[in-house]
Amino acid sequence: MEQLYAYSAKTNSFFALDLKDLYVSAGTWPEDAVPVTDDIYKEFSEHFEDKVRVAAKSGSPKWQAVTIDTRPARENIKKSRLVEARDHIEILKDAVSLGKASKEDKQKLQDWMAYRVELYKVDTSLEDSEFPPVPE
Repeated sequence: MEQLYAYSAKTNSFFALDLKDLYVSAGTWPEDAVPVTDDIYKEFSEHFEDKVRVAAKSGSPKWQAVTIDTRPARENIKKSRLVEARDHIEILKDAVSLGKASKEDKQKLQDWMAYRVELYKVDTSLEDSEFPPVPE
């Protein structure tokens, strides 16, 4: 099988062998470039959402799973919800302090305070962390 491409582990790139002279004259031909089969080129030229091409220790291409750290997003959700809870609690506490809270307001205050405590306990470093339901 004719080899049309070379792979460089250092650059994690493929190079067309028929353009090698141009790369060499430009000083951009990688020293570690090795010819690969057309099947290898086709397989590792694909694009996937869940994996990326990397260089294996052997110098050939391989797939590596992509891991996305969603911890910052979970932390932002937690912070935003804590602010929302604080705002509700402050207003309801004011109503209680001024003697203007209904029985329903007092129950809402208890619900929001319990929610805030449960929300505070959420460990956002865990991928499967679940947030408590927002009080109505």
